Amino acid sequence: MKGIPTDPLATLSAREREVLAWLAEGKRDAEIAKILGISERTIHKHAQHIFTKLEVETRTAAARLAHAAGLTPESPR
Repeated sequence: MKGIPTDPLATLSAREREVLAWLAEGKRDAEIAKILGISERTIHKHAQHIFTKLEVETRTAAARLAHAAGLTPESPR
């Protein structure tokens, strides 16, 4: 279909991609919050938005998409 991105991560904001990259590394919300210097609640909200945008229900499913796309904390964009 025209207009639908082929990259499932294309709908994510830059910050959501950063959060997803750390999530895919197995980090917990508190750890990601400390790394990025933002609140744990903000990380939780980003994770909720990521799950919605990627149409997944679990961290594991989101992490699988991140790994398949080659997303790492060093290359979140």
